[in-house]
Amino acid sequence: MKKVILLAVLICLAIGSYGQTSKQFENMGLVQEKRKNYAGAILDFTKAIKINPRNIYLYGYRGLDKEKLQDYRGALADYNKMIGLDPKWDIAYSFRAGAKLALGDDLNGAMSDYKMAIELKPNSYNYYSEGLAFADYLFLYDLAVKDFNIAIEMNPKNADAFRDRGRIKCDIKNSLNYDFAGGMEDLNKAIELDPNNAGSFYIRGSVKHRMGDKEGACLDWSKAGELGEAEAYDMIKEYCN
Repeated sequence: MKKVILLAVLICLAIGSYGQTSKQFENMGLVQEKRKNYAGAILDFTKAIKINPRNIYLYGYRGLDKEKLQDYRGALADYNKMIGLDPKWDIAYSFRAGAKLALGDDLNGAMSDYKMAIELKPNSYNYYSEGLAFADYLFLYDLAVKDFNIAIEMNPKNADAFRDRGRIKCDIKNSLNYDFAGGMEDLNKAIELDPNNAGSFYIRGSVKHRMGDKEGACLDWSKAGELGEAEAYDMIKEYCN
């Protein structure tokens, strides 16, 4: 009986040591990240993974650090591992889509991953925003507008969605769906919902400038600068003085 109890205690101690050691390397990696020593962080996360290969977070940490070093192929492998461990985790698909977009050799796969992330977590605006970056890359503006329509239907008070849809509608590259009036309406709504969003003023100012409204553009850029958008002052210096 005593041997059984001793064996149980030893097993518990071994399990505790196992978890603690992996956690120690994980914490060391996070410290290295804060110091922007991404190569060192990757080494620590790799050590943690060797001890606990089913910790999905470790692959995410390591993949993001690999991206910081522009090792997108290595990051993709880590995100594939995340999805293998948990096929229902939306963040993993978002990460993988970004890596595929950076590599540029599987754009259809990137789109599929963004769609899967949205399907798994439809209330997350971040995925619609990431989809906007993808649409910019491929000039798929009609697809982006449809995504923002869905985001706004889900949350009619989402200022960011109105801002980004407005920017897409007013983008001159969006020749098939160019809608200046509708875009300005969206940007105005974004500012109404969130009057402290520097980005909305900056974008609206840029649109006004493109349409020949110098006074309106300079007023918006000035407000954007007051709210913390440093680039707005560059625009003022170039076009308003």
